[in-house]
Amino acid sequence: MAEADGENLRVDACRADEGQQVPGDEARKQPEPAAAGNMAGEPVTEIDALEIVRCDTLGDRDKETALALFGGKGAFTREIEEALAAGTLDVAVHSAKDLPTALPKGLAAFAVPGRGDARDALVTCRRILLEDMDPEAVIGTGSKRRSLQVLGINAGLTIRGIRGNVPTRLRHLAEEDYDGIILAAAGLKRLGYLPEDAPERGSFEAEGHRFYYHLMPVRDFLPAAGQGIIAAECREDDLPALASLIGDEETMLRLTCERAFLETIGGGCNEAAAIYTTITAGHLMAEAKYAGTGELMLPAMARKRLTGDREADLGAAAECGRRIGARLLQMAETSCGD
Repeated sequence: MAEADGENLRVDACRADEGQQVPGDEARKQPEPAAAGNMAGEPVTEIDALEIVRCDTLGDRDKETALALFGGKGAFTREIEEALAAGTLDVAVHSAKDLPTALPKGLAAFAVPGRGDARDALVTCRRILLEDMDPEAVIGTGSKRRSLQVLGINAGLTIRGIRGNVPTRLRHLAEEDYDGIILAAAGLKRLGYLPEDAPERGSFEAEGHRFYYHLMPVRDFLPAAGQGIIAAECREDDLPALASLIGDEETMLRLTCERAFLETIGGGCNEAAAIYTTITAGHLMAEAKYAGTGELMLPAMARKRLTGDREADLGAAAECGRRIGARLLQMAETSCGD
């Protein structure tokens, strides 16, 4: 990590949900670390300079290949993690849902303050809900999680894959390739298409067109693990200083649970798995869905009491995620065997 003697802290360009690289001024709208530790891992109160570095990945460059064919979430992280390990970057900033469940040896991740909007958004060219669409209307998404939940709401719809960043997907929608597309609400907000306090339904203008959106409630359409969370990845030796300065305990507990669930089921970038956590009255509560090799998203819930002890609570969060993952694995195996 950069020392506090005038060297830069090198941070890769922040990423919006949907795997979009955020360039230039837009990157600077994202949360940026404001302080860091030195090479010995000792925390300091400030740094002299922060440099944002563009780091394009295979997933950014190849916008044609289906994500499922890349072999995992590493399509959006591998080059960045290699730069971290080599010391050419100090901190990588990701959408947490892009992070592989297993990080390379020597690297670690933590959550920065405040979870963004975890909901998924239906975006259309006319004001309509999924349940009201005509049979055989086409919905664009490359996610099996989203596909199965869409079909759970309206079984007559047709799912068609879609790639590219948010502007590209919006152009495809406007050109009538699709009747609707599913995007992460956090991405729409971080890129400035929607305000942070956007109502559940409304419209926005982009790419020379007017689009209509529906922010689908989490209870009806569960998000991916970590959706809406910004995660910072760094070298393990730098983790204590960075996490103490810019980490967020509650968000980290939720992310720990959700990633433990994903790891338990062996989840990858195209797994039909969804989870959302909340912390209320000293309890961590998780609601998840998983389809396994089937076509039905099976639901389960779990909860774990928190004590206020950081290490114990992180362990409890991981146990909660593993428990709900194991339960859904068993349910999916039983369902597929019937």
